[in-house]
Amino acid sequence: MDDILWGPDHPKFCDTAEEFFGSDPVADLDRWSRVQHWTLEEGVALSFGFDPRVVNWTALGNYPEHPHAIEYDRRRDLADRGVTAGELQARSSPRRFIKWAKSVEIIFPDALEKMVKSVAAAKSVRDTRSSRSGLTKIMKTDSAIALGIVRDTYGFDPSRPVATTFAEIAADLQTVGISVDAETLQKVLQETDDLVLLHEPGEINTIHENLCKVIFGLAVKDFGHVAKARRSKAPKEIMKALEGAVKVDAIRDRLNWGHGFVG
Repeated sequence: MDDILWGPDHPKFCDTAEEFFGSDPVADLDRWSRVQHWTLEEGVALSFGFDPRVVNWTALGNYPEHPHAIEYDRRRDLADRGVTAGELQARSSPRRFIKWAKSVEIIFPDALEKMVKSVAAAKSVRDTRSSRSGLTKIMKTDSAIALGIVRDTYGFDPSRPVATTFAEIAADLQTVGISVDAETLQKVLQETDDLVLLHEPGEINTIHENLCKVIFGLAVKDFGHVAKARRSKAPKEIMKALEGAVKVDAIRDRLNWGHGFVG
């Protein structure tokens, strides 16, 4: 069987993926987005959305003419070369592996990429929860960006909030598929110092998530942000609107986190 070229005459040509691999090859994306690292083999399999325990070179090596085996081997070779070039490690974090893959034009499943971003964002927040100063830094940056955008777009003043503005912002976010209701907006679009003082440390994750959703949604609606673009112009445009009060990298981080949260 091994020397039969892949085509209609091959005994496995008409097999479904489950029949070919012997079990369902689809990966549990939630599980794989949360592990600390991926091996090269795992990263390659996951780039197709497949479970590395089912789809790997051991399973594919007997059918080198199979179109999937050819593409799998190509990606595996790129990963090996990435390690040699110092661009990857034999075990890399999911986020680093995806970043490298995109640099060599390997496209990951959108759902997995969003989950990995969301997990990384949550970890970033958790890592700072041990100190009041860490919490304050996150809150101030999130709030400064969100308030700067709504001030620029709606003329919003957190010291003199208008109830109808919260409803307007909520409706505008809905137009780009983001659900943050007016009541939640009223809670998170406060003066930055008030936001820090009036909420318990345990609420930081929810506040952070909602502010990032606001930032991401309004960036899409009003600044032409395209999440899948290799280099969106929106972060720099937002920085201009904020008159340089926040660095562009901080804005870019919030857009990435927001994208993960709404995914």
